[in-house]
Amino acid sequence: MGILRVRDLKSPPYISTQPSLNVHRISGSDQFVIVGSDGLFDFFSNDEAVKLVESYILSTPFGDPAKFLIEQLVARAAVSAGHFSISYAKLNFIFININVVCFII
Repeated sequence: MGILRVRDLKSPPYISTQPSLNVHRISGSDQFVIVGSDGLFDFFSNDEAVKLVESYILSTPFGDPAKFLIEQLVARAAVSAGHFSISYAKLNFIFININVVCFII
C-alpha cells in the first residue's frame, strides 16, 4: 500500500522515489493482478481492491475492472472530501496520480 510519508516539512526531499514493491509468485488459484499507483491505494487497502475487482469480474465478465476501480475511487474520494458525487470528467483536474491496470490471468 503506497503511503506518502513526509519526514521533514522544512526541507526537501518531501517524498521518496523508492517504490513500494511486493513480490508474489502467481499460482493456479490467482485470477488477476492489480497494478496501481499510490493514488489507488491511498483510498483502498489491497484487500478492498481485490474484493472490488473480484466481485466486478463475476458480475461483468467482459467489463473493464480498472475503469471500475477508478470510478469507485472517485466516489470514495468525493465522499471523503465532503461531496456527494463528482463527475468522472473532473478526475483529471482533481487527481493526477491515479494509474490502474488489471491483468486477468
